[in-house]
Amino acid sequence: LWMDRCDMSGGVAVTEAPNELTGDIDVCNPIGIVRLLRQTDAQIFTGWRGHEGLFDAGTVQSMQWVVERVCGVLSDPVRSAVVMSGCGTSGRIAFLMARSFNARLSAKGIPPCYHYIIAGGDQALLKSVEATEDSWKAGVEALEQVARGRERVVFIGITCGLSAPFVAGQLAHCLDNKAVFTPVLLGFNPIHQARHTPIRDWNKTFHDVAMAMMKECERGGACVLNPVVGPEAITGSTRMKAGSASKLLLETVLSLAHCQACSGRQGTGGSSVTNLLQSYELTYRHTYLHAVAMASLMETAGHCLQSGGRVYYL
Repeated sequence: LWMDRCDMSGGVAVTEAPNELTGDIDVCNPIGIVRLLRQTDAQIFTGWRGHEGLFDAGTVQSMQWVVERVCGVLSDPVRSAVVMSGCGTSGRIAFLMARSFNARLSAKGIPPCYHYIIAGGDQALLKSVEATEDSWKAGVEALEQVARGRERVVFIGITCGLSAPFVAGQLAHCLDNKAVFTPVLLGFNPIHQARHTPIRDWNKTFHDVAMAMMKECERGGACVLNPVVGPEAITGSTRMKAGSASKLLLETVLSLAHCQACSGRQGTGGSSVTNLLQSYELTYRHTYLHAVAMASLMETAGHCLQSGGRVYYL
């Protein structure tokens, strides 16, 4: 029943639903867990049920549209900017992308023009600041500060569930100031599943903003990039599969834009996007060739936590 409700307006959002593959993941041994993760990660590339996925023409065309807009920024990096924003893991991915691609620009002697925003500021890179994540006003204020003095801004709002008020406020601000902003919405639910819940001290919901974005897409002034990659292996843990999909989508469009801008050559359209996505799929397959080693590491970490130890990520 819940599987049917995932496809219905007002039902369980795909990103918040249980995954039909991992109902017994909590009782599997380590190698069984890794194999289930392998199956659910495959949905990033194969798509989920009848929804548009990563390799569908609509998604590829949208990605190429974003590549072209980012190229426009790179042609005038002093007066233009690419701003990526999100809450929690999405904001941390924005930070990672901005820092990584600014380093590439600096190596070419190009002024850095990538900026990140994370709800709650830099302290949220290490610790959640949930009150700010729920504030649409805080999102607008943060965007205004970063974009001040810029004549052209490509704004990419990352919200896996199409739900963050912080990002909704920023997208609405972009739509109200189209002379400067080109907004892009990145998430992984069907557009009708954008959150309908009222946002405090505002007359809009995220769904309202998403619908306005769709209308602007039809006019060629915005982009909604929302391939459906399916429910998470651990229900609602969008830092897993949706986080991986966010990273590879951003890296794909920013890498292609960087290569085109630095070479001075126009891209080859959707084929460039598809080729790079295929390289990520190959990386996924090669990663899981080490399933036994991954399971051993997982088991070691589990024993460490059970004995009162800690696991550090470096």
